[in-house]
Amino acid sequence: MVLTKDVGRRRLQRSSPRFTVYGGERLMAYAIDVGLTNECKHWRPHYYRPDAVIDRLTLQDIQRVCEAIPVRSMNLGVGENGLHPDCHAILDDLTGHGIVTSITSNGLSTELLTDAELARFRSIEFSLDFPTEREHDAFRGQGNWRTVMRKHGHDRLCWVSRGG
Repeated sequence: MVLTKDVGRRRLQRSSPRFTVYGGERLMAYAIDVGLTNECKHWRPHYYRPDAVIDRLTLQDIQRVCEAIPVRSMNLGVGENGLHPDCHAILDDLTGHGIVTSITSNGLSTELLTDAELARFRSIEFSLDFPTEREHDAFRGQGNWRTVMRKHGHDRLCWVSRGG
């Protein structure tokens, strides 16, 4: 499949997962890791934001990145991206341009996104920082271990990955 997108005066053509034709040249496409937001259910000292300050990228910010360089894939990392009010529109835009997506979550985003949205991700990673519930919750917030390990959440993701 070849996907084509106008990028200003250049045309971006995805002819393979690793390469794109960009401005008439065959270039390596990039894998990008972004945080749509630094929001999270719990505030912890190791998070990438000062207390009570929320930063968000816009759909236009993401589009500008994808127009500036050839993007093969994008991981939604830092923060709980499902809390971003435009997360659904951003996912739609990335999917519409053939950009492979993945997400890293402490479990909250996977609870907030629909099954159809979860099925778009090439991979879903959960943040587990310690081998025990007590240690992990001390670091991530009370109840986070159970959010990640919740059996119905695991069953739901298995069901989604098989196509529903």
